[in-house]
Amino acid sequence: MTSNKKILILGCSVALRVRPPASDHSKNKNYGQIIEDALNQRRNDEFWSVINRASTRAVTRDVIKEKDEIGRVNPEYVILNVGAVDAPNRDIPLWFSDILHRKRGFMFYRLLNALNHYVIKKSLRRTLVVLRGRRSWTKKSQFKKDVVDLIRCVQRDSRSKLIVLGVNAGNQRIERQLPGTMEKYSEYNQILSSIVQNEGGDFVEVSDLTDDYFPDGVHYNLEGHQIIAKRLLNEISEFT
Repeated sequence: MTSNKKILILGCSVALRVRPPASDHSKNKNYGQIIEDALNQRRNDEFWSVINRASTRAVTRDVIKEKDEIGRVNPEYVILNVGAVDAPNRDIPLWFSDILHRKRGFMFYRLLNALNHYVIKKSLRRTLVVLRGRRSWTKKSQFKKDVVDLIRCVQRDSRSKLIVLGVNAGNQRIERQLPGTMEKYSEYNQILSSIVQNEGGDFVEVSDLTDDYFPDGVHYNLEGHQIIAKRLLNEISEFT
């Protein structure tokens, strides 16, 4: 009899996108899809589903809103992929980005979208980062609280094994656009690692990877996703 097992991914678009995308869309597999394939090729008496609930531009407080998925899915493993959106120094505040992302208020959205596209992105990003005091969308203190709350949700609402993916190191491309962000990535990665050590779970370090594996400074290419999948599979006892 075949048993059905599940892995739930919660986090930001790092868990979703392959950059740059291949022209053959069948090759654009993120680490969740690679993990699912690997587990299902392993044994005939188990069927694995990887349920990816990561979302674009999600800070950790947005991920917490998906906590009901933990109890609904009741997975064997929960993978958290947070921090990459919380940490960077930002040129625009989060409320501004919320309007652009959700297209709130048609006329207001059109005005801010034009301002962002034709003025800020073209010439003002670095200047605005400095003028805003090199501020992240999520302060370190709030990030710590949000991550602890999220981990405790996993522990309270399920018997899932928790795996937390670290924050990548960034590259000079994103550093030129948002100065100071590589340092922030390192700091938020340390915060994540310390919380997992205190709260429980397995922490998967990724800061050793070079930007060959995340050419846009944030999202992994196919080879990067393959490496991440391999590291995550090492934490899955049914695979090792």
